[in-house]
Amino acid sequence: MAAVSQEPGVPQVVIPVPWTKIRRKKDQPRKYFDEEALEELADSISEIGQIAPVELRPLPDEDEHDYELTDGERRWRAIQIAEIETVLAWIKPVENEDDGFMRSVVANFGRIGHTPLETAMAVSRVMNSASVQKCKTQNLKVEKVARIFARKPGWVHGQLKILTLPPDVLELMDPHLPKDQQLKSSVAQFLSTVDNEELQVEIAREITAGGLTLREAQKLVRDKAKAAGVTVGTRPPKPSDHYR
Repeated sequence: MAAVSQEPGVPQVVIPVPWTKIRRKKDQPRKYFDEEALEELADSISEIGQIAPVELRPLPDEDEHDYELTDGERRWRAIQIAEIETVLAWIKPVENEDDGFMRSVVANFGRIGHTPLETAMAVSRVMNSASVQKCKTQNLKVEKVARIFARKPGWVHGQLKILTLPPDVLELMDPHLPKDQQLKSSVAQFLSTVDNEELQVEIAREITAGGLTLREAQKLVRDKAKAAGVTVGTRPPKPSDHYR
């Protein structure tokens, strides 16, 4: 029997849908899924059932799949691991791709488990969305993105700075690397203020090889930049800078 939601703005009926009729969201913000955590979730679902439904949007023009996930890919994956044939789901139409991505962002980023690069790339995607680009000034765009993620504008600037780093540095943020060899988000943001890409790569490799703390990494960055005569430590712009 289908369940009915009493929450305003939430689709009213939960139905079982064969997981084979559902495709993952093509621009899903979350790219990395911890296999051990998925196995644990699959065990839980096998024991007590699926507690929270996933959210789907209809795909009327698609032959292979009837729906696309807008929220709940971990549950969808765990259902498959548990060898359960159907997923409990809300069905909710989405106006457009940007709207779908925004819903996924709001649903996902209040939770833990996102990698630093997933977060930075999601911020960039939202910044470039049509609804944000309608804002008249850069300051208003940043403030809108900050509200979407429930963060401060400075946090948005920091996430965007990460994506200015060269690919060789971003590779060191890969979640598949041992944790003590991963470049942390806070270190990456500080490293992005070094005005030399080759030096950024050199420093990033030294930081991850040595498993340095944030304070140790910042000292290394300053020392290396000073020795090379390179500018470092320029803070991200604040919203007030745009007004000035």
